[in-house]
This record gives sequence, C-alpha cells and structure tokens, in this order.
Amino acid sequence: MSPIHHLKPLLICLFLSPCISQARSEISFHMPEGVEYKHLSKADFILPNENKPEQALPIWRSSTSGVYVSVGSERGLMGAAVSNANYLILADISGPTVVFNRVLIEILKIARTPEEYVELRLEPDKLKQRIQQLILEGGSAGSLLQVIESGWWKKLAAEFSKHWFFDTSTERKQVRYWENPRLFEKLQAMARSGRIQSVPVNLGDEGDVQRLVDTMRSKNMKLSILDISNAWHSIWLPKSRVHEIYEQFAPVAAPESILMGSWFRYKFLDRAFQYSGFTFKYLAQVNYQPHQTLLDVVDFTTRFKPVHTGLSCRGLF
Repeated sequence: MSPIHHLKPLLICLFLSPCISQARSEISFHMPEGVEYKHLSKADFILPNENKPEQALPIWRSSTSGVYVSVGSERGLMGAAVSNANYLILADISGPTVVFNRVLIEILKIARTPEEYVELRLEPDKLKQRIQQLILEGGSAGSLLQVIESGWWKKLAAEFSKHWFFDTSTERKQVRYWENPRLFEKLQAMARSGRIQSVPVNLGDEGDVQRLVDTMRSKNMKLSILDISNAWHSIWLPKSRVHEIYEQFAPVAAPESILMGSWFRYKFLDRAFQYSGFTFKYLAQVNYQPHQTLLDVVDFTTRFKPVHTGLSCRGLF
C-alpha cells in the first residue's frame, strides 16, 4: 500500500456536499493532491482478489439504509448495489485506488447503457471518445483525460479484460450489477446525484477516521455497513485500533448497522468464511474489547448463526 498521511481536512468537509442538481452526464473528476498513479502495483489492491463476492449477499441483504463505507474498490460498488445502502463512501489509504474509484464513478455517470459501462471500462479509446464528446457538448474533463490516456489506466483496462471479474460465471451473477438493470440503475443514480464518493482515508489514523465520522454526523447520515475487508488482521491494524474504529463509528451507527470483514477462519468449526458481519448491537452485547480480535467475540455455543446458501457459508451475528 502507498499511505497518504496528508489528508486535507477541507477535502473531508467537502466530499459529502450534495450534488443533486448535477447534470445527468456531467463530469466532475478531481485528482487527489500529491497522488502518484503511474505505476500499477499489486499493493494497491485495485484488481479484486476476493473471488467469491456473492458469499457476502446474506450480509448485504441484511443491511439497513444509510451509508456504506468501504475500503478498496469493486466490492464497495457491488455491496452498495445489492445492499439497502443509499450512499457509498469508498475510503482507502492507497492514492491510486482513490483515483481508480473516481474514474469508475465518472464512467458510471456517463455510460448510456450497462453494456457501454463495460466497454468504457475495458476499452480506453472508447472511454476517451465518450469524454471528448461530452467536452464538445460543453463539459470539462481535462484531468480525467490525462488519467485515462496514461499507461497506468491502459494497463489496468488490459488486466481487467482478462480478469475473472468480468467473466460470465453463474456464481457471481447476483452481484454483477452491470448485468442487472435494477442494480445498475441504482448505482448510476447514486453516482449522478453525488452519492458515491472516493476519498483518501487511512484507517490507522484516528484523525482521518474522525473527520469522516464528524462529516457524517454533521449531515445526519447513519451508517449502514462499515466494510473493512481484511484490515482487521494484525498485519494491517492492531487489535486496539480496530476496536477504536468501531468506537469512532458508533455515534453514527444504529443497532442494526454492520461491521463487515473478510477472510475469517473459525478453528472451532474447521471452516473458513470469506465474509462475516457483526451488527453493532451484537458487538455491544458481547462486550467487544480492545484486546480482542473480531474472531474472539463469537460465542460458538449460542450466538454463532451461520447462513447457508448452497455450498458456501458465512456468518452474520
């Protein structure tokens, strides 16, 4: 990962500004300050490495309305599409990931059909032509053109064109929002009304997270899902910091709000779950403490209620 330690407070204050009056395909791309995106690095985790996102469906479908806050990129879009969330904040420490997400938001806004959305993502020349067409119609997208004309974006498009993410597997069909008109229309409406935002946030930085939470509170926004992927693993964040993040988001969470993570292995059950979700009510009931990992808070005798669908299984507590 390439940490961003200089998050601007002004950016956090502005990124949730309402954009409802925005034209249907108006481009509003802005480059984050000081971000280098010229080299494609696996450490930025732009290409999805969780190959069974459909396993999160029971968690997503159990969500309430509100804000879906997610690290990473693609999983957040899929989660926002199939969950009950009506606002998505893609908050990541990686500068290139923030840039990538901002380009995706613009593509969502300008695509005239779901099929064109896929074309614009995988074919940089068609994306360039579409942007130039909008510029001729009176728009402005200079910095966006610079990104999509770069070797970095072209390599990303080439990698995605051969990646499993855009395959036609039956298993992932339920979360491929570009193949479901209802899901695509939901995401596109969110993007066009300014309800999908990509911001640089370091979960390990208490100040970064607090600025995000304070902005949500000031706008009376409630948390639907806090998706921290595998950041709860000690290789990324200490146990105490994961607990602090939970406490920081508590003021904007409802009892049914969900703290979601990935790559759980429950030794007592001898099985792994790609995703698990914990309601804030459950975490309060089990008295989740700073010295515990999310694995430690599971009561395997009475509170463990796995949700089964076919051959996959994951826990929602």
